Amino acid sequence: MGLANLPTELVEHITAYLDLTTFRSFRLVSHSLGHQALHQFKERFFRKRSISWTLSSFQTVSAINAHHYFGNALQHLFIDATPRHAIKLWKLKSDISASMDIASEGEYETEKKESDRISKMWNATRFDQKTLIKMFEEIAGGMLESITFAYSGMEKKYGKFARRYCETSQNEMSRPFVSVMSAIVASRITVKRIWHDPKKGYGAVSIGRLEALSPTLSHFDAAFEKLQALSLNLRDWRHPEEGFEPLIGKTPFVVRFLAKCRNIRSLELSCYSTLEDDMFAELATHCVFPRLESCELGLFRIYTIASLLSLVASTTTLKTLSLTRIVLRSNTEAWPALIHALADNVPSLEYLKLTKNYEGGGQVIRFEIPHPYLEGKTLLTNSLDIRGNDAHGEMRKHAENVVTSSEGPACLSL
Repeated sequence: MGLANLPTELVEHITAYLDLTTFRSFRLVSHSLGHQALHQFKERFFRKRSISWTLSSFQTVSAINAHHYFGNALQHLFIDATPRHAIKLWKLKSDISASMDIASEGEYETEKKESDRISKMWNATRFDQKTLIKMFEEIAGGMLESITFAYSGMEKKYGKFARRYCETSQNEMSRPFVSVMSAIVASRITVKRIWHDPKKGYGAVSIGRLEALSPTLSHFDAAFEKLQALSLNLRDWRHPEEGFEPLIGKTPFVVRFLAKCRNIRSLELSCYSTLEDDMFAELATHCVFPRLESCELGLFRIYTIASLLSLVASTTTLKTLSLTRIVLRSNTEAWPALIHALADNVPSLEYLKLTKNYEGGGQVIRFEIPHPYLEGKTLLTNSLDIRGNDAHGEMRKHAENVVTSSEGPACLSL
């Protein structure tokens, strides 16, 4: 049997194991093979697409969008949202401070000008948003399976004064997320999953920058109608200024944005704000997730146990709850009462994970547990996993073994 007469099923089976280079060569063997392998080629190499926030990357995307057959294949979008200019500037500035290198000062000024030029280019042309809108409009069926945001980090030696880096990088770091959300609304597509890469999670979205979406907020009801999973790190480094304090009684925009995600089943949310002291109370008051099955919360300041229950006990489907670096800032309630409240009020809960949590004064929450190797001995741990058939009984037991210490973190905002 000649190559031109191979059954399509066999061709698709063979090409399922070829890398891109070999696949392209295979398609060039004959016109018939190229035609038979076309669907597999589209499924394997065009359903998933990666974008970095550079002009060349968007030009490549634009070229793919224009293709009559491959342009509508996208289902999984991976976005490298690493703020590369901010990182380079931070490294140069750190090196200058450490060595007073004059050459590095010149390089810093050059990089700063380039960073400003790129930022002005995006703002003036909106080429990134226009390309995203065009790409989303071409999606077959008008629904995107997933969007994943990745943020690469830096070497540990550049971690000093990390908060200052977070403040100076937030515009560049937030632009990808805000632009993608804007494009989703403009193109009228729906998306099932918005996530951050667990291996490259060194980034967050500025709450202030997110407010740029406020004119289109009402359109997110439709955009997020089929959203099942959301993973988001939020930061706000602004401080109240005289005459510009947050309006009393007005729900923060970020809370109104999150309230649009009412059908999600999985939520991973960390939030730290120097502007809104009790963001969690706003979240618990205005957000209802009746289908929520898995919830991971991090870095929130919680002032009442009732606010936590308002969020997690409003659903009868919650099976998994994780609390990481949560600060309970109550003068009358403590962590043992919080754990008891979860056991008493969330009957569907099957798994509770507690990691590096604190009380208001910075006291670390630890649990006294049996030593795994020394019989009759105990040890203290700040991380606890509770699961099993008697998870609620285990919660109540561990609530009685909470120990607090004053070894609080130097900074709870990282």
